[in-house]
Amino acid sequence: MNMDRDVSTLIIGTFSGSGRDQFGREPDKRRSLLLDTVMEGRARASQSRLLQMPAEILADIIDLLSDEKSTLSSLALVNSDCRQFARCCQFAEVEFDYSRQAQQFFLELAHEALAGRQQPSISACIRRVTFASRSQYVAQYHRDLYDSIWGEAAESFTQDQRETFRKESGEYYTRLRKASMLAIAAIANLETLNWKDGVSLDRNFFERITRSKAQHVKLNRTTLDEP
Repeated sequence: MNMDRDVSTLIIGTFSGSGRDQFGREPDKRRSLLLDTVMEGRARASQSRLLQMPAEILADIIDLLSDEKSTLSSLALVNSDCRQFARCCQFAEVEFDYSRQAQQFFLELAHEALAGRQQPSISACIRRVTFASRSQYVAQYHRDLYDSIWGEAAESFTQDQRETFRKESGEYYTRLRKASMLAIAAIANLETLNWKDGVSLDRNFFERITRSKAQHVKLNRTTLDEP
């Protein structure tokens, strides 16, 4: 098989940088999008004095709460305006790390893009996406592949079995990436896409990239699947 499609390379280790990745970030720029932007053209329905404040001031306020996860979760339960207000901070930056939660989230975004769900949406709140599969999650999800190469009983597996596991995991990864790129291409306010997976990229990936709103795209250790 094409070794560039071998998902076991993600189990060996993922990209590791030093410090916080600042790619695509502008100095002194707010983390969250403005509430009026993420409302996608809908007027604010709430009569709360807080939510009647200018969007720029609200963005500064919600950024101050960025580390207060329980507060943001509680705020999101108040009403539809507060839900989107909280989301513009909760989902300003999202990361695909191959965990089950991340897979479900990106598949939900893809379904949202296909179904054309009622606005306002979660995807409208996203301005930065990082795609960086973590080795422990890849190993957990593709346990047969991991066990056949690194497990205590690895010698009990035949080479044909290993190749079958590689093929199956590679096909799953490709489908998952395709769905994720469908979701990413539909993010209306996307500014930055930071791609850190080393699995080779196919034509579908670049077709989706060109349709996306991303202003900054960074590809780390990338190889091409097709000429």
